[in-house]
Amino acid sequence: MTPGPTAAPVVTPAKFLEEYPLYREWKTPTWNMPGTISFDCSTCEKETTWEHQSDDSNSNSFFLLGYRCHLCQQRSTHFLVVRLEHGVMKVGQFPMQSTRVPSRIEKRLGNSANFYRRALTSRNEGYGIGAVAYFRRVIEDKTNELIDVVADAARAYGISEPDIEKIRAAKNQKVYEDKLKIAAQAIPDVLKPDSANPLQALYDTLSVGIHTQSEDECLKIADEIRDVFDYLFDRLRTEIEDRTSFVNKVKSIVSKRGQGIHGKS
Repeated sequence: MTPGPTAAPVVTPAKFLEEYPLYREWKTPTWNMPGTISFDCSTCEKETTWEHQSDDSNSNSFFLLGYRCHLCQQRSTHFLVVRLEHGVMKVGQFPMQSTRVPSRIEKRLGNSANFYRRALTSRNEGYGIGAVAYFRRVIEDKTNELIDVVADAARAYGISEPDIEKIRAAKNQKVYEDKLKIAAQAIPDVLKPDSANPLQALYDTLSVGIHTQSEDECLKIADEIRDVFDYLFDRLRTEIEDRTSFVNKVKSIVSKRGQGIHGKS
């Protein structure tokens, strides 16, 4: 089984420019401008390599960096980075960071795609509290579907029907946090690689009281919610479909070969 959500990747100067939201400090002892970054290009309509083209600095405190798509040589993007006492921070980016929802996820989200997109917008602008609130709304809308995905995964891995029904029974709860908690408790070990329980991780992350958290702390929470949700809502579902298709093909081949052997005898 594909491993569940993994730890956050190591931040590099390229990842800082590509993925960090505005106004969130990256604590780093040094700042080395990356020669290339990877970005979606609207002209090429895919992710491409962007090469450093220009930079301007002010007393080694402000950096205005320019990058151009290496493939089409038409699109450019610019970042304004400020050096702080213990790190660096993006305080400007043009064009603004993408809020494009992956097509597979957008199709499955339906009307909730707008909330997902607003969560990304809030996150990219450094509004962590708003991002968490919008992601929570997405989870609330899609909790029953998440539970069904986990139940389908359990069936694909041969879990008994009574145990599968224990997972689905969590949908009878009225509050989405209770649904996640009960479903997490019912997940079989086969769906917890290295004891990692994705529904439990999602429940724990959503249980954090954001009224006591800073914007920066909420930005981290929003990224964690998105990582776990995307794994459950998209990657796990795709894995189930691939596994089920493969198993059915193997069974069909075995069945045909078995009929052939019996026919010869």
